[in-house]
Amino acid sequence: MQTSVSVAIICLLLSLEAKARAFRPEAGSLLSNGLALPIEYDLLESQTKSGVPAGSSFWSSSFIHGSDNHDYMIVSHVLAGLPVSPSMYRGSILDITNSSRYGRFEIFSNISEVYSDTGNLNTSYPDYGFSSVGSDEAPAMRTWSAVSGAEFDLTFELSSPALLNGGLGSFKAGNTTAYEWGVPAGKTKGWFRVDGSKVSVDAERTLTWYDRQWNGAPASWTWFELHIESGNHGASATPYSIWVWGKIHQGAQQGLLL
Repeated sequence: MQTSVSVAIICLLLSLEAKARAFRPEAGSLLSNGLALPIEYDLLESQTKSGVPAGSSFWSSSFIHGSDNHDYMIVSHVLAGLPVSPSMYRGSILDITNSSRYGRFEIFSNISEVYSDTGNLNTSYPDYGFSSVGSDEAPAMRTWSAVSGAEFDLTFELSSPALLNGGLGSFKAGNTTAYEWGVPAGKTKGWFRVDGSKVSVDAERTLTWYDRQWNGAPASWTWFELHIESGNHGASATPYSIWVWGKIHQGAQQGLLL
């Protein structure tokens, strides 16, 4: 994402028969059944300064059932190594139950360092943060915002099996090799504020998709994060990570990755 400010579209497709949304976190581990993954890098090391080159994206989208019995989506995103600014951070809160309630921000910063002295992710701005917490045995992330209109403080575990983009955690997009992996349904706790009122997260009915991507991206791209319900009561949604890029005209490079 070094060469393009990201545009992301998130879709949550729910069963028509469902009377209420069912956000179900997974309580497993980052490595499915403890098996080795067919990738050329270590997932947790890619969270550190030594593990990746410049130009990094850290993204979370949380689908939340709140203590006020409303459903919400909260997005938090940091981009480092942009050509137009050392870094950018943004976030938003959408009340899914009452979509007229929405707040967002996008701020460019001269702060370029997103890692701590120990090399771990520790993005810290005066009014926002995104950092690694926990341990290698129980990895977790925390993101928070004190920006008026979109205040939140969420901690989520990397508790569902990793989704490797392109099947191997990397893919060729034009002249760029992008690296990306995600955790689609992490356990989440915390709080946020809507219209001045503090709302607590119902951890049993909330999930967070965490997405880690680096080494640039193709021009004119869009990323879709899909959670598709099976229609079976109690079953988890099936996650899809989809990339589309290129311009629709003769001679342009185009691509679709599922």
